Amino acid sequence: MNAAVAAAATSLGIDPVAERDILWVAEEAAFGQNLPEGWKSSFDEQSQRRFFYDADGNTQWSHPMAALHAQVVWMHKTGLGLAARNARDSPPQQEEVEEMADFLEVGDGDAEAVWDVVRACVSAPLPPGWEEKEDEEGEAVYVHTA
Repeated sequence: MNAAVAAAATSLGIDPVAERDILWVAEEAAFGQNLPEGWKSSFDEQSQRRFFYDADGNTQWSHPMAALHAQVVWMHKTGLGLAARNARDSPPQQEEVEEMADFLEVGDGDAEAVWDVVRACVSAPLPPGWEEKEDEEGEAVYVHTA
């Protein structure tokens, strides 16, 4: 395994032997893949990867998608199990499924597998550092607290 991938895996809490199914996240992080629009990566004089944003000249050592990488790993390691438990202990109500379908722009003509994803989204837990609150009209809003 490439040393950069091993370092990214360690940083993300991925066991490269036992969790090969999510090793792609470490590879994406290590190789600077799937950068947001306007971001580029290069290496400095010490062969350290850095990332820079053309629009404002911002340069940083961490992948601009590092928080997303960590959330994907959390979802695979913890969130999927929590979602399954939530669905078993408190199956989504039809109204919740319909609201989620509207949000995801899923319609009656979509495949049953797509509707399975909609139902799973209703049961999915919020990632660490996120809370559900109500706004002034009583609508759900999501706040990042970490």
